[in-house]
Amino acid sequence: MVSDANTMLADVAGWQRMLDRHAELFTELAPGARIGILPREPTGFAPGRQPAGWRDARFGTAGAPFLAWEAAEGRMHARCEQIGGFGEARADFLLLADAQSIAEAYAALEGDALGRLKRRIRRGDVMLCTFRTRAELARAGYEDFLDSLGLAFMGACR
Repeated sequence: MVSDANTMLADVAGWQRMLDRHAELFTELAPGARIGILPREPTGFAPGRQPAGWRDARFGTAGAPFLAWEAAEGRMHARCEQIGGFGEARADFLLLADAQSIAEAYAALEGDALGRLKRRIRRGDVMLCTFRTRAELARAGYEDFLDSLGLAFMGACR
């Protein structure tokens, strides 16, 4: 199933169509803002478990496929990269997804892929790794996007 997830993440055209349909969620993002989706299997992450030194962790000789969404030229651009570790992601945050979550989102690219990711985040099948502080994410314009995923960005008091 992991190789299938890799193939699904590599469908840049499909992910780009989804991003374009939801362009309003990304209009506030600063140029260079970057979100990534990474299959959880090669990373060593599991629900309730974080490998020691995870920011410097390497994913083996083959690396891992990484779907990057990057803000540039007034829109989000999808691209697939091969990365050897978290440090190469250059992301503001990562969505670490199990193979089934990637498959479910991929199957809904022409429909409600973000809704599927949201449900999977709530169930714990997709884990969020943040590489920026809340203040940095706010300055980069992430509030609307994170709210759309059902993630409390600023808490109850704004």
